[in-house]
Amino acid sequence: MPCRDPIMPSRSRPDVRSATRLLSWRCDRVIGLDLSAVALDEARRRNADRPNILFRQGELPGAWPDESAVDLLVLSEVLYFLALDEIRDLTQRIATNWCPGGHCVLVNYLGPTGEGLQGDEAAELFIASLKAQLGIRQDVRMRKDRYRLDILVRGE
Repeated sequence: MPCRDPIMPSRSRPDVRSATRLLSWRCDRVIGLDLSAVALDEARRRNADRPNILFRQGELPGAWPDESAVDLLVLSEVLYFLALDEIRDLTQRIATNWCPGGHCVLVNYLGPTGEGLQGDEAAELFIASLKAQLGIRQDVRMRKDRYRLDILVRGE
């Protein structure tokens, strides 16, 4: 998978923050997005030696960083927190700066979320909305215990 500028929104999951650090070794720049100022402060402290990681506080879809093209998106456990119109808005924002040939990794919890959307439903809505705007293919769709993993590739 190529990797110049990945964007990794999260909901303060330790494994996601660790993944941000791991990706920083392969990527020119990593943007980590989270709602929690406390989580971001900790992430900045733990990654002070990684100048190519930029952490931002914000909520999707409005906080989507759109200042540069990206070739890797990782949306881990965030989609089911969004309403249908927010998912559509997010896919429109993604379509503007996602590079041809780029990858989008979706991770969704399959148990009860306590939100308006469940993991499967949110993933399917996101994929359908993105397909309506861009030529994409789904390279991976895997279910394991309580999680679903999808890897999408934008057409050249």
